[in-house]
Amino acid sequence: MSWRKLGLVFCPDGRDPLMKSHASHPVALHQEAGIYRIFFCSRDEENRSSIFSLLIDLERPLKPLEVRTEPHLSFGQRGSFDESGVTLGNILRVGHENWIYYLGWNLANTVPWRNAIGLALCSGGNEEFRRVSIGPVLDRNVNDPFTLSYPFVTLENQRWSMLYGSHLKWGDTKEDMHHILKSASSEDGILWKTNSDIFLSLDDENRIPVSRPWLEKSAQGNRLWYCYKEGPYRIGNSFSIDGLHWNREKDPIALSPGEWDGEMLCYPSVFFGLGKRYLLYCGNGYGKTGFGIAVWD
Repeated sequence: MSWRKLGLVFCPDGRDPLMKSHASHPVALHQEAGIYRIFFCSRDEENRSSIFSLLIDLERPLKPLEVRTEPHLSFGQRGSFDESGVTLGNILRVGHENWIYYLGWNLANTVPWRNAIGLALCSGGNEEFRRVSIGPVLDRNVNDPFTLSYPFVTLENQRWSMLYGSHLKWGDTKEDMHHILKSASSEDGILWKTNSDIFLSLDDENRIPVSRPWLEKSAQGNRLWYCYKEGPYRIGNSFSIDGLHWNREKDPIALSPGEWDGEMLCYPSVFFGLGKRYLLYCGNGYGKTGFGIAVWD
């Protein structure tokens, strides 16, 4: 079984100042029936990312019903951890609010960036997000001394858990990354406790970067989706019965040479709708050619 591509959902046309290029890191939020609001990130002419959204009907997912051109959340104030941009992790429904965990970008001199993880809230789907604080909820620390990346947070039986990316060290170039997945826990979703354990690495030397985790739990076990860089970025997945020991499985989706996703596949997120399982993912240039949708056959 594998993902069957349905096509490209959205790529910006460059006419809006804050949405000049890219549509990346899509996340679906159910509205009603087969209608979903898809949050995504787009960049301005200075390459700073903000969070936007559009509406789709799963009966016709390649024709958005509307596109919101005002950002839900934009880059932070000068000197803050997210002054260079904000990128979606995932969204949780907590009580009457949506909790949006995101990555904040801060450009650096000796290395390309230093990232941290933030949290914003909203009550509905089509409104501005409000930060819980100017600072991050998880920053560099004794267990993650270099930089953090895309969070995936779950709340189950009053237990908060987070998967996120962490650098083990910087290489000589931006592409030379030792990047793995780690985990953290929390009692309230705001204050997080990290550890030194590696949650997932794809090779013994930790030289295959893996990022943007997306976890699915079922009665059969746990499936972890992610993107990894072994050459161009691809979408991979690993399966675990106990959530501790992971077995990497065959990549479930392939490049389409010559198309918008013919050079790169990245930033997966999975959701269920109308009795089917869907994948949102990005194409070439880390989403420069936009994001698309696939259905599980």
